Amino acid sequence: MRYTRFYLYGFGLVCANSMAAMFLSLYLKSQTVGESGIGGLLSVYHLVMPVVIFIFGLLSDRVSCRRLVMLGSFISIIFCATMPHLRSIPLMAMEVALDGIGLTLSLISVSVLFLKVAPESGRGAPISIFVAAQNVGYAIGCATASLLIRQFSFPISIIFHAALPIHILNFIVASGLPDAPVSTFPIIKYFQDMNKFPVFCLALITFSLGMHWGTEKFSLVRIMTTQMKSSGIEMALFFIVIGATMAVFTRLAGHLMDKRRGFAAYLVFGMMLSGGMHFLTNWTRTFMPFLIVRTIHTCGDGFVTFAVPMLVSLAFASERLGGNYGFNRTINSIGAALGSALSGFLAARYNLGTPFLATGIFAMATAAAIWLTRRHLPAN
Repeated sequence: MRYTRFYLYGFGLVCANSMAAMFLSLYLKSQTVGESGIGGLLSVYHLVMPVVIFIFGLLSDRVSCRRLVMLGSFISIIFCATMPHLRSIPLMAMEVALDGIGLTLSLISVSVLFLKVAPESGRGAPISIFVAAQNVGYAIGCATASLLIRQFSFPISIIFHAALPIHILNFIVASGLPDAPVSTFPIIKYFQDMNKFPVFCLALITFSLGMHWGTEKFSLVRIMTTQMKSSGIEMALFFIVIGATMAVFTRLAGHLMDKRRGFAAYLVFGMMLSGGMHFLTNWTRTFMPFLIVRTIHTCGDGFVTFAVPMLVSLAFASERLGGNYGFNRTINSIGAALGSALSGFLAARYNLGTPFLATGIFAMATAAAIWLTRRHLPAN
């Protein structure tokens, strides 16, 4: 049970963030913000991350990771307490940027801290459970918000009120996390680490993931509420199935990694499956086909979301995981910002499903590129 607090924190962080982030576009729509404006505000959420992620990554190597995790949770508490009271778009943009900073600081610091304390051998199992706990948090957070808004007809601002106590509990959990030794070394070491081909592969994977996450945050909930007219029960069922599927396949990926059974092949298979189903989402018009396509998509996501922290832990020295993981997440956030902005552009001109088509094609192209360069990936 050495990592229980990490699992609890990862679960709580993603659970609370899923309530707010996945339903944020719906909340903004209720505040009469237009399609392009929603895309722009969500881009602010992601664009602020590249500005701060690498810095936070560097800090997590050089100062107390635990204190950074607690600071991130505190910022998220401020966001949830104040966002429902704002009405002007500039203030909303500032608040969304604040939330991006809080989430980034929490996620980077707790992930780096976990990777630093995880064992060198057999790390696939604890990493996969850590990621799976976040997937379960995603499912429960989204399902809870779906029921509150669609089934029980609470105002959409309930997403912030429901997430607030979870962030408070997370702050308490974070205070009991172990800490990692502080490292000091020349900054040039980071750039030497990045001058490796595996870093390019990682960047390509995380950029592609960011593109598709940006699309999901813009379109997923709104397709279900506005096009399919899904009930709260249907939406809750959807997110529970999705979260459980991703948790199972993340754990399976960890098992396969520890058994050394063709990791690169499973990674590329997961990316192809994820991208292909993302592409097909554009043509789903009713709930059941949508659920089937997105569940198969999530099977692929389980492999890919596990692969990123695993590859980071394999490719870089443990004392420099923070800066290198921060760089990787910076690329991910740039992709997510572009995905959100592109989604707003395409949705305004076509429909809410079109962004899935575009980012699905990009994901499959990325998978093909990774397969062609698989010999450069670090061995487990």
